[in-house]
Amino acid sequence: MYNFKKLFTYMVVGALVMALSISCKNDEKTGSGDIIGETNQNHPPQGIYSNGYYNSYAGVTNNGSYCSIIGKAYYSEQVSVNSDITVMNWYQEYGNTSSYAGSSSRDGEATINSPTTDYFQVSYDAGNGLLRVDIRTNANEIYTTSYLSKQ
Repeated sequence: MYNFKKLFTYMVVGALVMALSISCKNDEKTGSGDIIGETNQNHPPQGIYSNGYYNSYAGVTNNGSYCSIIGKAYYSEQVSVNSDITVMNWYQEYGNTSSYAGSSSRDGEATINSPTTDYFQVSYDAGNGLLRVDIRTNANEIYTTSYLSKQ
């Protein structure tokens, strides 16, 4: 009888250990388990970026750990807004040359100092050297620089 209890106890403990090891296995993955990008500080080169879209422009200043993007975005040809954005980290999906930061970016870290918005996004395509700023104000107007290239 003593050997039966001992054998039964070992079987129960073994079954529990097996059940826990199966239920806790996640292969070191979090969330969905798919890692699709990373954050970085690959800021655009310092300088003036512009295009022919209503005279949109942005001046980029790098500090190493962050970059400042000060410029002008347009809602229409006559309606524009000045913006002042600080980007600490960009989010970039693997296999993509574009990085993003702003209120909608997955893991990019940025603050907008002006104007007051309910949404903003900055994107930088390192492959083509293109910078873009999109801002939606509290009045639900969307301002954009379109794609700017370094001058």
